[in-house]
Order: sequence, then structure tokens, then C-alpha cells
Amino acid sequence: GAGLYVGEAGAVAATGVGEYIWKHMLSLRAYEKLKQGLEPRLALETLLEEDPQRSVHMDIGLIAISKKGYAACATREMPWASIIL
Repeated sequence: GAGLYVGEAGAVAATGVGEYIWKHMLSLRAYEKLKQGLEPRLALETLLEEDPQRSVHMDIGLIAISKKGYAACATREMPWASIIL
């Protein structure tokens, strides 16, 4: 699917406005930041901040995992859950 990208550097999943996620390749672009060595939280926050075409009111949520950790980030309040192991 357009909202998922996986490779040796980690994995990224996206949810929200699918057409926007697909057209702007958000999962791939976030993955590329992981591949450059950014930790997941910084990769996701940087991606959302640098996207000038995204409406402030557009719901986008991203989850990323790499060897450096994991993170979730969203443009607005979105329901989520977490498991602490």
C-alpha cells in the first residue's frame, strides 16, 4: 500500500488522507530520513514540518521504527495506543 515503506533502515506506516500520503510519498520520504541516520521522532517531525503543501487541517499520522528506536507523530490529535514491554 501507499502508506507503508520497509527497508533495511526500518519501517514507516502512514494513515490519514490516503491520496495525499500517496501523492507526496510520505512513507518513503520518512524512510529516507531514517536511512540518512535520523532517529525516528526527528525523522517524522522534520518530514511534517517541511511539507508546505499540506493543509494545517489535514489529518496525517505516521509511525516509524528503526534500530535507533520508534516514534509516532501526527498533524493533529489522533487516537493511538502503546504497549510498554
